[in-house]
Amino acid sequence: MRPLRRRTIEQAGDSVHIEMRGEQFGHQVELGVAARGDVDIVGDNESASAGGVGNRGEPGTPEGVVVDIPTASPDPISSTVVLKIKGRPEVETPSILQQADGTIQLPAAEAELIGGLQYESGDGKDNIGYWTDPGDCVSWAFRVNQPGKFQVTAQIAALGQGRFEIVCGDQTLSGTASDTGDYAKFQTVELGGTLTITTTGPGIAGGAGTSTVNLDGITLKAGAGNAGYITNVTTVNVNAGGVAFDTAGFDVVIPQVLANGGGGLSKFGAGKLTLSKVNTYAGDTVIGVGTLALVEPGSIAGSMSILISNTAVLDVTGRSDQTLTLNNGQSLRGSGTVAGKLNAPAGSTVNPGDTIGTLTVQSNITLGGTLVMELNRGNVPMNDKLASTSGSIGGGGTLTVNNLGGALQGGDVFYLFNQAVDGFATVNLPALTGGNAWQNNMAMDGSIRVVSTNAAVIATGISVGDQLTLAWPADHIGWRLEVQTNALATGLGTNWVDVIGAVATNVMTMPINPANGGVFFRLVFP
Repeated sequence: MRPLRRRTIEQAGDSVHIEMRGEQFGHQVELGVAARGDVDIVGDNESASAGGVGNRGEPGTPEGVVVDIPTASPDPISSTVVLKIKGRPEVETPSILQQADGTIQLPAAEAELIGGLQYESGDGKDNIGYWTDPGDCVSWAFRVNQPGKFQVTAQIAALGQGRFEIVCGDQTLSGTASDTGDYAKFQTVELGGTLTITTTGPGIAGGAGTSTVNLDGITLKAGAGNAGYITNVTTVNVNAGGVAFDTAGFDVVIPQVLANGGGGLSKFGAGKLTLSKVNTYAGDTVIGVGTLALVEPGSIAGSMSILISNTAVLDVTGRSDQTLTLNNGQSLRGSGTVAGKLNAPAGSTVNPGDTIGTLTVQSNITLGGTLVMELNRGNVPMNDKLASTSGSIGGGGTLTVNNLGGALQGGDVFYLFNQAVDGFATVNLPALTGGNAWQNNMAMDGSIRVVSTNAAVIATGISVGDQLTLAWPADHIGWRLEVQTNALATGLGTNWVDVIGAVATNVMTMPINPANGGVFFRLVFP
């Protein structure tokens, strides 16, 4: 089937005149014609028939009327077929169609020539010639039903060598035309890279009957906001290659189940992608930029790994429970934000940070599975953090902290949470060397601290006003300062008590009471 260029079609009253070359006879030709009424086709000494046209003049294909052209042409160079229509014809611009296997072929005969170029045909020729001026160019209009990434090849014959460019939208690929030794000797040139072709139309829509869409290694880029980007399709499978949605600054809704075909979903580009169905795809979910929203009953419970990159958002406030609930075996990681609540029950894993970073949840966090945190004293920030901006964090399950950097030192402090957290059944902390030990202050301020266990000397000083100052090394913060006060005759006893507030510092100042016979201090760990 061969579509005709618009310049070969002329409208004349109640008829459409079609100028054709001799080699086009003997084929079906597709016309971008919307006809009202009956269609008759006549030719010069020959006849043609319109296929698939009903009594209301409905086109035989979605693209227009299909015309069967006679095998013999009245004139070997140029003939005219007259399409007579009862009613005013509407001639639309025809375009090259994408083939069923996804390829797009751009024939030389269908090119729009700009400059001194000429189309050459006959004697085995079917090409664009006389390309000597660098300012000359050709263009094609084509229709894409299956957007995605395309590898580009060109058939080139040349005497001499030169470079050429293929431009599609804002994308450009370059190629080299090598000397083939003969203008009739063509070589296939592969242009490096790929072109990504998207659609600005209504997205993907099914028709009557059963329809299946397989998304496999494809990027779908929105050209406008759309409340039904994929609709009315019986089955949409996310296959092993996965699917990437680039919302490109628009808000796009998919009111369609994305079924499991072994692949995952990636969300890129500013704007919001909303999923409103119970999706079953099992591959990873990656939110690179913008917002992925789940609205009732939308869920991604089958996706075994959810990654929210820095500045990206997973919004669950449109669900009735406003909660992201992880399933057994499901993990959540990244440095982005969960808008809503987070529930991580037994069997699930939460791992803040892309490497090291902060995972932010805007409401309550309930932990019951495994929370994995990383730290590196040489990094900025030094550790992962799990933060709730307007809710509480309930500890539970297992907390495991891994050291990705060098040896930890006494005095190192890592704030794992932005608030006090308690309730973990198991806490696994990295091994320490050099006589250091861990102090768990999570229930107090959400931190853990490395404390030296080596004996330390308490320095003393007396200031104006009879104030006693005690100081000890900073790597011993976390040790308890104990005191006992006895009569002078009693001396040192066993009645030690903690000095309130001393565990969080390495300097304490207190008044001297002359009535006390003997006052003793010591540092104790733990």
